[in-house]
Amino acid sequence: MEYGEYRTTVNDSGNWVVSIPVQQQGKIIRVMQEQPRRAPSDEIVITVSKAPEPLANPQVDPLYNDHYQITGRGEPGATIIVRIDGAGELRTTVDGAGNWRIDTQVFLNIPEGRGVHIRQEKAGRPNSQETHISVRKGMSRVPQVTVKENTTGYRWVQTNANTEVKNVYDYFFI
Repeated sequence: MEYGEYRTTVNDSGNWVVSIPVQQQGKIIRVMQEQPRRAPSDEIVITVSKAPEPLANPQVDPLYNDHYQITGRGEPGATIIVRIDGAGELRTTVDGAGNWRIDTQVFLNIPEGRGVHIRQEKAGRPNSQETHISVRKGMSRVPQVTVKENTTGYRWVQTNANTEVKNVYDYFFI
């Protein structure tokens, strides 16, 4: 039987830490406190258990600077933390199907190449590593263009580019 004794001192807040070698699952560790001129405390017995696996890195959908959302997949119930270089943090929770999204309500309007770092956290599990992506420039979708004409013959083009409605008048009608 392997035996080792490790000692440390309790700090003024009543906390203590002691470094020990990595232990195998199932190993028994006994902890007790001693003080000068007092009887030792009762022994606390701890059985070493396997540490939980860290969360997998979250998946992130391609991100363009004209998006209103950042989306992806993760562990149901986990918290997703999105950190955008120079712009702070955003948080959301992964739904039961493993999907998550953060609605920004305004265009992200993040410069092309800006770093976006996403990780997930869940109680009782080590956090995932960060997933790193860069913002892509340009439109994430092909705009729909419709030529409209009213009863007086007035024509215009309507497009959903950047989800704004833009009217372009007879400049390029033949």
